[in-house]
Amino acid sequence: MTVISGTDGGVEGESEQQTTSTTVKLPKYKWPSVDHLTDDSVLLLDAGTDIYIWVGMLVDVDTTQALFGVPQLSDDTAVLRPMLMERRGNELSSKVMNVVEEHLRRHRVSTRQTRVHVVKQGSSMESEFLSLLVEDSNTHGQSYVEHLCEVHRQIQHRMNNSGY
Repeated sequence: MTVISGTDGGVEGESEQQTTSTTVKLPKYKWPSVDHLTDDSVLLLDAGTDIYIWVGMLVDVDTTQALFGVPQLSDDTAVLRPMLMERRGNELSSKVMNVVEEHLRRHRVSTRQTRVHVVKQGSSMESEFLSLLVEDSNTHGQSYVEHLCEVHRQIQHRMNNSGY
């Protein structure tokens, strides 16, 4: 999970990474947890062939204009789904697109194969997004850590009962 924009309108925790033709500043990755979601932030979640961009309710107009070309995101999922992430001729948009493109390049994923989902806080798509935050317990089951602990307990139980 990457914090794209908080109250400062930048990309948090950037570190320079040299690519073939340009230097891309990649943010430090964070564990996918609801703890990183704030009303005034924009976060990027890589889910394999899908990328989710979660937008808090209190993200300022300048940020949504810079990233999506509109001053305010719709609450309608049908409007959010076809939104395009593209370079819009501003610094924030370029930074975000650099991060997305560098991430896809490193994982050898074609931009044509990747779907970008814009998720507005409080929208109907938010539950789908929240289910991907594997560090948190949710309605879909245990957190990743809880799952690993359960698997470990099951292995110990089998080992103790089998005479090893």
